Amino acid sequence: MRFLKTIIQIKHIRGHRPMRFLWVHPTESATFVVFADIPSFRDEKILGKNGFTLRGLGFGIKIVVLAETALFIGSYLLWRKMNRDRDFRFTLHQKMPYVLEYYYTIGEKLGSQSARESDYTAWNMKQ
Repeated sequence: MRFLKTIIQIKHIRGHRPMRFLWVHPTESATFVVFADIPSFRDEKILGKNGFTLRGLGFGIKIVVLAETALFIGSYLLWRKMNRDRDFRFTLHQKMPYVLEYYYTIGEKLGSQSARESDYTAWNMKQ
């Protein structure tokens, strides 16, 4: 009772998903064809049995990129406001001095920015 088994894969035809069918040679009384789906990159579970999907991976990458972009824009807007508004820097000096210290440190490392001295003289404070 030996069967000659061949597996044939049919590629995409008119938008259909690829199918695999197992053809059994009719050496006995019955001939039958079994159809089964072939996993493709558009399928849900392609990365394994642990539940990761390509669709979920793509969604996660989009979320990370959007979060990075939002944080970058937010930090740029904060730096711009700190760079232009001395009253805002004074408010930061009163409420969050560590943020202002970080701003001064970066300004001193990047160039000869004397914002600290000019702010302290405008606020009548000592270093």
